[in-house]
This record gives sequence, structure tokens and C-alpha cells, in this order.
Amino acid sequence: MAKGKGYQDAFAFQLKDQTQDARRVYLAIFGQLPKPVRFMISLRNKLVGLFGFETSPEGMATTANKIKEGAKAGAMTILKATADEVIVGSEERHMAVWLSLQNHEDGLYTLSTRVNLYTGIGRAYMQVIKPFHKVIAAYSIESAFKADRLS
Repeated sequence: MAKGKGYQDAFAFQLKDQTQDARRVYLAIFGQLPKPVRFMISLRNKLVGLFGFETSPEGMATTANKIKEGAKAGAMTILKATADEVIVGSEERHMAVWLSLQNHEDGLYTLSTRVNLYTGIGRAYMQVIKPFHKVIAAYSIESAFKADRLS
């Protein structure tokens, strides 16, 4: 990836309940997105759809029986689904996006995002969305803890 042509970030969090696997943790975070996040995704979809970006009305939500490789999670496709890691991704004309939720050890998880940008529109989009992405990712994790979907 050329400098300035992508984006990546990561958020780490610790679970007390170390028996939860990555598929269950993914569902806890993305299966029930908080209302403000759903609103922001809806607003994003309305705006970026005009520029040819892929949109999905449900964001990244999915259900337990659909967390398997090849299944859709909103506009993303589940690329890997194991007890240790869930990877979802999508690729379109402007960019490719991958999100990984990985269990490292003893309930330590990392939620990381990687974006490769292909076009000027993709780069402009990322400049606008970057501050929101950081807040939304952290807020979605925090909301799962507050709702007792994670512990």
C-alpha cells in the first residue's frame, strides 16, 4: 500500500469471560448496533450512495446462524469465522475494507480496520469518515459492554 493511500486502526479490549469466542463477540458488538450508530450508518448510506459506494440498510448486523465464511454481514462478506478470529471485508471501485476481530489470549481482543483506497473519491470519503469511524468503533464496543452482551 502506498503512503497516503490507506487507513488502519485498532481497538483493544479485555473480556472477563474468557470462554466467549470471536464469533460470539462479533455478534455482541455488531449484531445489535446502538441507535446513534444505526442513524449514522443510515445517513452515510444516503450520502455515499450518490457517489457509487455500496450501501446496506442494516449496517454490519448479522445473526448467529449466519456467521460463517461467505455469508453477508451488511455490505461486508465474512471472509473468516473461527473461535479466534472473524474477518469481514468488501471491495468496490473506490476502496477495499477489512475488519478483523481477533482473540489473542485470555480474553484480550483487538478490533482492527484496514482500508485500501483506490480513487480520489475514496480518499476524500476516508478523510470525512475517519473521525466518525474512530468514535463509532469505540462506542459500539462500549455499548456491548453496557448492555451486558460482553463481560
